[in-house]
Amino acid sequence: MHGALAVGDQQAAADAAESVGMGMVESLAEREASLIAKLPIEMKKLGFSTHENFDDIAKKLRDNPGMDQRAISAEIKTLTDKCVACHAAYRIEATY
Repeated sequence: MHGALAVGDQQAAADAAESVGMGMVESLAEREASLIAKLPIEMKKLGFSTHENFDDIAKKLRDNPGMDQRAISAEIKTLTDKCVACHAAYRIEATY
């Protein structure tokens, strides 16, 4: 998203955002249903809302050509904070 926005390509930024939106989560859930079922509900709530935010950003970028870059950057910062919080709080560790 950042790279596309840096060169003024809102469509590519929207595509990047959408690629990690709820469509990705639904695809993962289809392939990894047993894993998704084991995740703590708090993680699911935070994770799903975060991925929904990616879809929201994609829609805003598509619906508002020439959108103010500061406004979308602020939204991406808030979204990134949620990503960092979730990944810091929840980890899946491989056991051998």
